Amino acid sequence: MAKTLYKAPKRLQFRLRHFLEHDSTDSGFQGGDDEVYMSALGFDSAVVVKGADGRPDVPMYIAPLIGDVTDNAVRGPWATNPFVLVDWDLHPPGGVTYPRTFTVVLLVVEQDNEGLADDFTHLIDKVGGKVREKVVEAATNAGDALATAVVGAAIPGIGPVVGAAVGGLAGDGYDALVAEIKAGLHNEVFTPVPITFSTGDHVLAGHEYSVHIQQFGAHYELGYEWHYVR
Repeated sequence: MAKTLYKAPKRLQFRLRHFLEHDSTDSGFQGGDDEVYMSALGFDSAVVVKGADGRPDVPMYIAPLIGDVTDNAVRGPWATNPFVLVDWDLHPPGGVTYPRTFTVVLLVVEQDNEGLADDFTHLIDKVGGKVREKVVEAATNAGDALATAVVGAAIPGIGPVVGAAVGGLAGDGYDALVAEIKAGLHNEVFTPVPITFSTGDHVLAGHEYSVHIQQFGAHYELGYEWHYVR
């Protein structure tokens, strides 16, 4: 009997499987159902490399804007055809050091007024800037790892540092930033939600999980999975 050769994965994807609206934010005159739109920012510790100036360079993946995810026409197909929100190359040019972390920062907006695209542009700019700032700070504080890295190459052992820096902005870490963002926007902006996967968490890949988003009286449930593409 011929042996099946192992085929190393080429990409890692964060895919959406379902969206449930348990409770709505909307008051009576706005209607009983929310109109929810989503995007995300993606961070991969392997592409946080030492820049020419000696500081960490932090690339950021920007997911497409999708919605209204409460509409069955949008979310219904995800059960059999999961939606790829973030997609990473597992073999980046700068090389890879382990452990490696991948973090998705979910951006959720409930639409009450016009200007949704502009709101997401503003949200991505502000949240992305804050996350990059925290990752640069954490990577710089790593000291020897950054000092010994070659310009343009992955920074040794930086994975947990990047994951912790992005994940550490959950909840209270975003309060002041979200208040600033909301002051100039017209829709309900939810606190960004970070979800991190480490290369050591092999049991997580290929299984469906849920994250609950509860704010402004709303309760949403998002089903997701980490998927290797071979």
